[in-house]
This record gives sequence, structure tokens and C-alpha cells, in this order.
Amino acid sequence: MQYSRFVTYTLTLCLLPLSLMAGPGRGEGMKEFREGQRAKRQAHVEKQQEENKAFRESLKDMTPEQREAAMKAHRDQQMSENKEFHEMMKAENRAKLEERLAANPNLTEEQKNEIRAKFEAKQKEREEAFKARREQKRSERKK
Repeated sequence: MQYSRFVTYTLTLCLLPLSLMAGPGRGEGMKEFREGQRAKRQAHVEKQQEENKAFRESLKDMTPEQREAAMKAHRDQQMSENKEFHEMMKAENRAKLEERLAANPNLTEEQKNEIRAKFEAKQKEREEAFKARREQKRSERKK
């Protein structure tokens, strides 16, 4: 019991200066920004689900060849919409990063460039992971 109390006090004393160094306003608006992005993603998904539902209804009166061509066209259209949507979201993230970097007078240009480089590397890593998952799904479908 006393050991856990000691650990709690020690951690509190160690972390208190860090929280005070953060100062007021750190991260202001980020919660709202992230929630806004989450809402946009959800709206995009719901819109596509509704489009898919209507599209499936329109397939009922088609021949198999027409259905296959229509499905390919619909899939291509949604893929291009998704690509545009993700590019827009990336641009918004980049703009928010630049806004926050510009508002932080404590960082040097070198530090800001390092943060930008990490941001770009993380974006590239996410894109490559997405491509790998997509290729894996495609190969599983072909089997």
C-alpha cells in the first residue's frame, strides 16, 4: 500500500513540471478539428453506402454483361471519389499543421522542418500500408 502511494506521489511530482511547461492553450482547437474530420469521414462513408444501395437496386434489370460493366464503372467512380476525399483530408491536415507551427514561437525553423518531415513520412507510411491492405484484399478475392 505504501509503495503504490510512493509511486503515485513520485510520478505526480515528476509529471507536474511537464504539465506546467505545456502552458495554457496547448492543443487548443485540435479536439474540435479531429471531431470535424471524423464527422466528414463518417458522412463520406454514409453517402457512399446510400449510393451503393441505390446502385444495387438499379442492377436488377440488367443483363450480366451490363451489370459487370456498370459495377466496374461504379467501383472506379467511388475509387476516384475516395482518392479526392483523402487528398482533401490530407491537405486539411497539412494546413492545420502549418497553422500550428506558425503559431508556435518557441520552435526553430530546423525543428519545424523536422516536424514537417515526420508528418510527411507518417503520411507516406499510411499510404503504403493502405496500398498493401488493398493488394492483399485483391489477391484474396482472386483465389
